[in-house]
Amino acid sequence: MIIDFHAHIITKSYIQMLKDRPTPPSLRKMDEEGYTVQYGRGLEYAVDARMLSLERKLSEMDQAGVDTQVLSIAVPGVDCLEPGLAVKVARAVNDELSDLAERSGGRFVCLAVAPLSDVSAAVDEVERAVGELGLRGVEVFSNLCGKPLDHPSLYPFYEAVSRLRVPVMVHPTSPAEPGGLMDYGLMTVVGFLFDSTLAVLRMVFSGLFERFPDLKVVLPHAGATIPYLLWRIDHQFRINPECRVRISRPPSEYLSKVYMDTAQNLHRPAMECFLRTVGSDRIVFGTDHPFANLKASVDGWKAVVEAEEDREKVFWRNSAKILRLERA
Repeated sequence: MIIDFHAHIITKSYIQMLKDRPTPPSLRKMDEEGYTVQYGRGLEYAVDARMLSLERKLSEMDQAGVDTQVLSIAVPGVDCLEPGLAVKVARAVNDELSDLAERSGGRFVCLAVAPLSDVSAAVDEVERAVGELGLRGVEVFSNLCGKPLDHPSLYPFYEAVSRLRVPVMVHPTSPAEPGGLMDYGLMTVVGFLFDSTLAVLRMVFSGLFERFPDLKVVLPHAGATIPYLLWRIDHQFRINPECRVRISRPPSEYLSKVYMDTAQNLHRPAMECFLRTVGSDRIVFGTDHPFANLKASVDGWKAVVEAEEDREKVFWRNSAKILRLERA
């Protein structure tokens, strides 16, 4: 059994919204097979059949031995849209995600879109998406058009997802202040990972996990930079009073409750460090498909996670548990 917690899709309503916009986020037709999504500051990515066709996804899943994918929309989401439009698009996308999950016979599970530019509307939509549509979690981006995820205005959202017992995947997006990341492709090389690192550390140091102890967070891309900086993070907590203003325990204690996926990391020494630091109880297999090769990801992580009990946890059991799937 393999569950890929981190895979992307572009729905028809989301494509239509992008097509209708003269400025980013917007869509440019590439050819008969795909598009280019433009999402500001000259950043863009190609959308091909692997994000548009469920049949193509299923074919690649079968070749790689993946039983289920957890689908979410790719950047830029809806956070930088006008609030009214963001709510409208989120509802349409969630309806589509629910429909495809229901028709897939268990092959696809979906994460809801939350229009967090209007927090009250986002809470209503998450309650609808989970309670009525059967979506299994929520995807948020690492900053909300510049607003950090620990902002107090978002507390009603965290209360709602905690009450609903659904996970929140903190997916990276471009930093609010890109600085030198705009050259040499550094935005996607390291910028996204820096921003998701910053987002989750702000959630820790702001006391968000103390305020919402039942909050379930999933951090993609092998924990961004956090597992490799964990000693330094705790050391700064010990020596820097600013780090202790809102939390009473070392950051690693809060981070030990964060799930992290395996996406986009196939360098064996780093993979082994990640596994030893985070532990198999808190790792979920994820690929970032179609931005990463599905079969290479499966084969690479099978080679590193050798113990059968650990493999079960990483490749499906942890995901099934936090998504509350029957197979858990």
